[in-house]
Amino acid sequence: MEKILTGDCRVLLRDLPAESINCVVTSPPYWNLRDYKIEPLLWEDGWRGVHGLEPTIELYVRHSIEIFREIRRVLRSDGTLWLNLGDSYASGGRGGSPLHGIVLDPFAGAGTVALVARNLGRHCVLMEMNPEYVVMAERRLAGLPVAPPITEQAHAVLP
Repeated sequence: MEKILTGDCRVLLRDLPAESINCVVTSPPYWNLRDYKIEPLLWEDGWRGVHGLEPTIELYVRHSIEIFREIRRVLRSDGTLWLNLGDSYASGGRGGSPLHGIVLDPFAGAGTVALVARNLGRHCVLMEMNPEYVVMAERRLAGLPVAPPITEQAHAVLP
């Protein structure tokens, strides 16, 4: 089972039951790296914008904490969190989730976590705001070819 939810993960996470997720594997948007061309959001502190494009690293961290507080609520007490804040990660082994456990990726992108979860015999819930990435993830999960979304090809913030 893979499930893709489209929208703001802060809102989508509120709809998940407490302690319902075995494992979270995610790579949030890196600070000031890429503009995904999605609608700005209103944050608890009043800032309007997209996570990763905050004007300061302090604000980025504050917004990350806002998201991860809700992730903690849905993560089981025996659950694990795998947070990638670098360029890549290696997967394999148990992956922090029992066989047939549920893995959550609140920043799903192209659905790589779902593919790995499936290969390891886990279920997966993906959350993604950008509809282009949702389509890409759906195609990848269906075994269909995909091309990088236009936003990734053309809108890098840094060279």
